[in-house]
Amino acid sequence: MPCWYVPAFIDTPPIQAIYAAASAVLCRVVWEYIHLFVFQRTGWIIIRSVALVWAVIIIGYAAAYSPLFVERMPVFGSAILFSPLFIIISMLAGLFSCVVLLTRTDPDGSVLLLLERD
Repeated sequence: MPCWYVPAFIDTPPIQAIYAAASAVLCRVVWEYIHLFVFQRTGWIIIRSVALVWAVIIIGYAAAYSPLFVERMPVFGSAILFSPLFIIISMLAGLFSCVVLLTRTDPDGSVLLLLERD
């Protein structure tokens, strides 16, 4: 399990690494739910907007690597990632998204519609 290696590098207890990994996975589920929600309401496929995708990638890299190049830039990634509030909110939102995606949506219809649009 890769999350067991994280504490060796950032000096945190292994349980926090497990919580961080779970919250990251559940955040991904939340974004999948948002993609499906936007698609069902508007018909817009977010990942086909190349400019938006590249803007998110560039902003993410800039936020991640700017503390290496700017001395006065605070390093806040681990403070956010391991904060109990972030972990609780992301896990609750992810579990809610899982329940909605599994019970209230028609994923087959959406997938077929997306395949027809290609």
